[in-house]
Amino acid sequence: MGGIWYGKQLFLALLGVVVAERAAQQSPKFKTSKIQVANAIEALACWLALKQSDSDPRLRGREKLAGKQAKDFAFSLACKPGFYLTQPMRMQTVQPLLALGFVSAAAERFNLFSSTADGRNFVDAACNGYKPYKHDVVTHLTGWALGDHIDVESKELSDALSPLVAMPVLASQLLQERLQQGNTPDAERRRNAFAWIKIMKPGQDANALASGLIGTNHWHDIEVGAVFLALHDLAISALDAVEVGMGFECSIQDGTKKAATQLQNLKTAAQNFLDYEHTDRKDAVEFCNACVADPKTALQSLVRRDDTVLRLEGEKIKRGPAFLGKLIQASIDNLKTTGDTPVPPSLSHRFRNMYRLNLDLNSQIHEWLQARNQNDGGQNEQE
Repeated sequence: MGGIWYGKQLFLALLGVVVAERAAQQSPKFKTSKIQVANAIEALACWLALKQSDSDPRLRGREKLAGKQAKDFAFSLACKPGFYLTQPMRMQTVQPLLALGFVSAAAERFNLFSSTADGRNFVDAACNGYKPYKHDVVTHLTGWALGDHIDVESKELSDALSPLVAMPVLASQLLQERLQQGNTPDAERRRNAFAWIKIMKPGQDANALASGLIGTNHWHDIEVGAVFLALHDLAISALDAVEVGMGFECSIQDGTKKAATQLQNLKTAAQNFLDYEHTDRKDAVEFCNACVADPKTALQSLVRRDDTVLRLEGEKIKRGPAFLGKLIQASIDNLKTTGDTPVPPSLSHRFRNMYRLNLDLNSQIHEWLQARNQNDGGQNEQE
């Protein structure tokens, strides 16, 4: 399920697909893409919810939406690039929507999605009981998308869309059913992982609970994935060490000296990955082989792969288009902190997200977030 950790992330993205389809059916002149419609709906949902809370991690675009009024949410404005975030929550829903059977498409491209009957049933269940301006939610938002009105300030609409308001019980039940259905190997793994997550409790040995639920091959892949995740973080730290304080350029030799400790840690982790002899991912093996080479070769490989913050030109490392020269606070879009769930901290954040999703589907996420915020003093807020 990737970055999905509460149900309304899926609902809002899927609602965008359904509204775009409905608008195109009603007006042949409607040419706005499904991405634009979904982004506009997500922006509206977060703007409405930010009136109730400006610190909940389920909300995005705090700075981008600040100061906006209802008149600014004419669809012709809200759908434009730059109105909302360049990386909305919608981007995390592409694979999950396909995997759950809520959409169909020939490729993993959001604009190619077509809602399925199961997807439309999920949207209907999530909208059940809400009648903004005496219309059902999809009808009201379709009129908004077609430019018929800009009636967006409604408690009914806010409650239907707000990430802070739990989905109706039926919608949560439907999503849980989809998470546990399917006959493919991936569906079986997801079902087993979800069953494992559901029985996890603080203070228990989560690894022991996996016995009998997670197959040997699956568990091996989970362990290898955890090692590669650590490897990724170490690679970023090596690049960060070079970037911080760098002028317009530096030599590979100087960069290697700046990141000596990080490159050694990376080499150790890469060898750990190779020791698993997990050859299914040739790209990962190739990356690790570069990391266990001499420090100069390893750094050249990292910079060449990055090519965004840092660029490699011959023996020189130069600034890329995303260069900052300083560290910035890491995004916690996926709430990647490890100590707030019973999931083993070495595992991928996807398992922690699945744990939080289970809380959300059982109407426990709000209380969990409150307790978490009290424990960390509010340090895990996000933009």
